Amino acid sequence: MGEALGSLVENPKDVEAHMLARRVRSTKHASAVIAAGAMVSWDDTAKEVNVPGTGLYPVGVATEATNDGITTVRVRLGGVATAAT
Repeated sequence: MGEALGSLVENPKDVEAHMLARRVRSTKHASAVIAAGAMVSWDDTAKEVNVPGTGLYPVGVATEATNDGITTVRVRLGGVATAAT
């Protein structure tokens, strides 16, 4: 799923087709601790979801909590920035 999420960042026009699914499971930064409902961003260099930060693309919210060592997270897509923040 990480590749699909990365594709959305590279091709924002593809978002509408993917929004039908609304939820994806994606790889995440292994040490990131993410609360359910927290905003998440796409790190296009590492090709994974992470907590928001400089140079990352906001993609939505986590629909489950994850701890350190867990390498995937469910994300509800809530919009994709066309530029990193």
